[in-house]
Amino acid sequence: MSASAGRAGVALPALVAAVALLGLVAAAAAGEIAGLPPATPPFIPQRAEISVGNDIFGRGGLTDDHRTQQLVLALPLGERWVTAVEHSMLTLEKDTATPGRLDQLAASVGYRFGGSDGEMSGWSLLAGAGLRRVGNFGGARIQNGFHRLFDQRSIDLPYVETRQTDATGWLRLEHFAPFPGAGSNVPGAWRFGYWVQASGLASSDGQQDAALLGALTASRGWFGAWLGLRGDWREGYDADPVQREAARNDAGGFVVVGLRAGPVLLETSQGFQPDKAFGRLSFVADLPAGDWPRPPGGEWSLAGGFTVPELYLGLQGRGLLCGWLPCSERRHWRAVLDLRRGQPPLDSANDRYLDAWQFGAGLELEVAPAWLPRWLTLFGSAGAGWRSEQLKGDRYLTGAASERVGRAVGFGELGLRASTIGIGRHWGFRIQAALSGWLPAGSKRVSLAGRSERLQEPGIALLLGGVIEFRP
Repeated sequence: MSASAGRAGVALPALVAAVALLGLVAAAAAGEIAGLPPATPPFIPQRAEISVGNDIFGRGGLTDDHRTQQLVLALPLGERWVTAVEHSMLTLEKDTATPGRLDQLAASVGYRFGGSDGEMSGWSLLAGAGLRRVGNFGGARIQNGFHRLFDQRSIDLPYVETRQTDATGWLRLEHFAPFPGAGSNVPGAWRFGYWVQASGLASSDGQQDAALLGALTASRGWFGAWLGLRGDWREGYDADPVQREAARNDAGGFVVVGLRAGPVLLETSQGFQPDKAFGRLSFVADLPAGDWPRPPGGEWSLAGGFTVPELYLGLQGRGLLCGWLPCSERRHWRAVLDLRRGQPPLDSANDRYLDAWQFGAGLELEVAPAWLPRWLTLFGSAGAGWRSEQLKGDRYLTGAASERVGRAVGFGELGLRASTIGIGRHWGFRIQAALSGWLPAGSKRVSLAGRSERLQEPGIALLLGGVIEFRP
């Protein structure tokens, strides 16, 4: 063993131990700049990413205020272009005489100059533009739907009156390089390096965001870790107290810690000020040089996810039907078993919620058309089953409940799946996004605390989740 290899062998356990320890005690990092793609390390060749930011990844939801949740979807268009859509929930509940909430919705497109996504070293510049709007985009229903499922208190805050749309322009400059002699040229060896990144955004309303990050990295195959410092700045958020306090909380210094295991990323950090806590859990799709996964997916699969803004948790099992229905290399039929469970708020008053579950079976067709990138597939499904709903009371109506109403239900999905690296020889993981709808066989009015509501109404929501696959 060479001296450098020996030093790497000693440094690796120490680095992993430090990252693991900080990951247990750290609060999560400040939220991503709204409108930019997630700041994922360059040694991860992401093709698509779903990133969920929440203060529960920091101190277990101890803060639960300001930018309390953030969802970012990033998808490339070719080798140089990238798109991003972001939804944030901003709240102001604690230590204020003017409590309130707002949602933030942003969309942008960017172009990469120099380097390319996933390169192991070098400089790159990502420049983009987009739109950013604040208003009511279902954030209260999503937040309180999550709280109901995990038996947490409802957050009853009024939306402030701000309704505004701004154009944005942004830049992201970054450099990544391995340390000389740290396994950078040895296949299968640990690679140690450094990563620096500077991001900035300006809006047509005078809002300005900036972030500066410097980190040490370690990576090997599908495992990676990074540890560094990050500074965030926010200016111009003075339209209302909610935005002003959320920007104040986003700004500051942080110790950033990140771990990557296959397609899953967890990034946390400790704010230099004790009231700063945020973080993100991401699922990243990246297609390796090999042939896994061969589209369109594995023989057996288990999927999990959630829908928004009507918050339901879902679990699905799938199995190939190629012995019964015609399949090809680019087309697979599957049987689907589907289970949904949720307790979304009935309205903004948060005093009533819908206790619902749904079970059914159906068929799914997944195809890999030539006009889509190799790592993307298109799927659609349809089925039937049973749906049960009951209206229940919360807050001052706690304990009150209507009769439970059951109905036959038809359901369907239409969406995309993005491939990731294989997990061993026979296992794989993919992320998916789809429109999910349900159509009960007739509605019924019920009464709770003197008020009448209609149950078993049709609905549609955005489904986000992951798929674990098995291939013999």
